[in-house]
Amino acid sequence: MPIYSLPTLEYRFQRLDVTSLDLPDDLVRFLHDNGVGQDACIDNLQTWGLPQPLPVWQSSATRFQLLAGYPYLPALRSLGIKTVQCQILPLDTAAFSLYALQIRHSLSTLPSSPVLQAHLLQQAQQTLAEDEALRLLAAMGHKPQRYKLQELLALLQLDPSALLALHQGILSAKAGKHLALLTPDDQRCLVEVINTYRPGGSKQQKLVEMTVELALRHNKPVRDIVQDWVGGQTDQHNRPQQLQHLLQTLQEQVAPRNTEAEKDFHRLVQELQPPEQVSLEHSPSFEDDSVTVRLYFSTSEQLRAQWQTIQALVR
Repeated sequence: MPIYSLPTLEYRFQRLDVTSLDLPDDLVRFLHDNGVGQDACIDNLQTWGLPQPLPVWQSSATRFQLLAGYPYLPALRSLGIKTVQCQILPLDTAAFSLYALQIRHSLSTLPSSPVLQAHLLQQAQQTLAEDEALRLLAAMGHKPQRYKLQELLALLQLDPSALLALHQGILSAKAGKHLALLTPDDQRCLVEVINTYRPGGSKQQKLVEMTVELALRHNKPVRDIVQDWVGGQTDQHNRPQQLQHLLQTLQEQVAPRNTEAEKDFHRLVQELQPPEQVSLEHSPSFEDDSVTVRLYFSTSEQLRAQWQTIQALVR
């Protein structure tokens, strides 16, 4: 059955009083009360208006629950707008149709938010069969497999500070999985570091992995590990260099022997000062003391001329 194969929905379009609209629950309110981009949302409303009617579900005779476009509600209230055009689904709308409609409307103006995705799936699990929940998972662009469902749901166990960073795209979902190994206090501290330096991609992943490893290995609070890089001690004009220093320091603590081997190798290269035609390479990750020497010849004739000398050296 196609993921988006929905029965015909009964709905109507009507202008509603903004005061009659509600965000779904405490988590969604938290994400948007503390979220970023409020000014941009207000500017868009003033310039373009709503891109489409707000989808809502009539939860009682006088109340309507917002199904998507969550950031617009506080923006509408800030602008003092009294009524707004809505697409209203009745109280008896099937649960699967409500969830699928939210996905179709991208959950929010932050459609890739793994927190909103996980939250919707958590709600869906309470009322739907597993195969229907997996169809919703596929509609979000994930593999419709149970492990992926559990992986997303596990994110909801993170500290609120980590959830907010995930929702805003500051913290990656992959890094978030590693944070789950830490206490709430440690999660908040590591999120503080990420918020300060905004590392992305592989740098963020390395930062999280190394910090988590050190905290667990030494049973040590994260704040003790990164104390020189948090709080008022950082210089906001020198953040990239500070981040690089932090990563280097963590690497030295995680793998001190490899780090020292790398330093020894660089000292060796400086001592030997090989000519441009010669390059020296250490073993990957400096796991042993082997060294590779590469010789460059501009022509095959030059190589033939030096081949006997090279053979004598390696014997």
